[in-house]
Amino acid sequence: MDTYTVTREIKNKSGIVVANMIGTFKGQGEVPIIRTSGTGAPVGFNDDGSMRMLDDEAEAIEQAQQDFMAELIAKNKALTAINGGNPDNVNGGLE
Repeated sequence: MDTYTVTREIKNKSGIVVANMIGTFKGQGEVPIIRTSGTGAPVGFNDDGSMRMLDDEAEAIEQAQQDFMAELIAKNKALTAINGGNPDNVNGGLE
């Protein structure tokens, strides 16, 4: 079965690319997978090792990931239906 890959850039309010997203799915009812990679450097690190980012970049990434997942779910549902599957099974059928 083919794997479909979609990519998107995440830009902050100044239009600077702060991260890239790659999403994959197969059109068989599975939940899409998204991987996000930052392009900039964090402003620091928390005691638990997590990155500290500028607030506008963190907000941009969070919103972009949500929008991207919604886009991939819609694409995956359409492809699942074309492939003869049940589109309601996409995303675990929890809608």
